[in-house]
Amino acid sequence: RSSVELFTGVQSVSILSSVVNLQITSSGSGCQNRSGNLTITGGGGAGAAGSYVSTGGSLVSVNVDSGGFGFTSDPAVSMGNIGCSPSVTAVRAVGGTGCVQ
Repeated sequence: RSSVELFTGVQSVSILSSVVNLQITSSGSGCQNRSGNLTITGGGGAGAAGSYVSTGGSLVSVNVDSGGFGFTSDPAVSMGNIGCSPSVTAVRAVGGTGCVQ
């Protein structure tokens, strides 16, 4: 059999994917001066964690503290009430692929 025949019906899927970066897409306005933990949820993965700093009325920095594992889509990022509504996007990297039938 050719390799094409052997792998008919097999689908390539991401098996290793973690959050590698957090990007501030909107820094907000009127934010309280705070620092704290980000909540990273969804996307099919687990274990991701991050932190933030807001000062001078806006969100000024976000960091990945743990990339987690198993993300198959981009997770959502949220933080506690800091008096404004900034937005942060999680960027994930696919670390490998596997096959499922």
